Amino acid sequence: MKRTQLQLTEPVYEALRRRAHGRKTSVAGVVREAIQQYLAVRPQQGPTTGNGKLPPGFSWVGIGASRAESGRPVSVHHDEYLARALSRELRARVRP
Repeated sequence: MKRTQLQLTEPVYEALRRRAHGRKTSVAGVVREAIQQYLAVRPQQGPTTGNGKLPPGFSWVGIGASRAESGRPVSVHHDEYLARALSRELRARVRP
């Protein structure tokens, strides 16, 4: 399994929490199930409204580059990139 992070509105989170509690499972389990159902219904489609346009609130989709110079996805290896950047900065501060 891959770890990811989501930002949810308070009402959505509370609805997920209540559903998870009612099913005696985790919020993550409810989210995984919902995503699996969504993908089963709409395979190979992104978040479009059916006419090819993104719905309100999704205008940010696809605006960034997701690969570093190495060609590796930044979202998967972000800790490595941060560690290298901090290491370079610390070394620069230590040098006389």
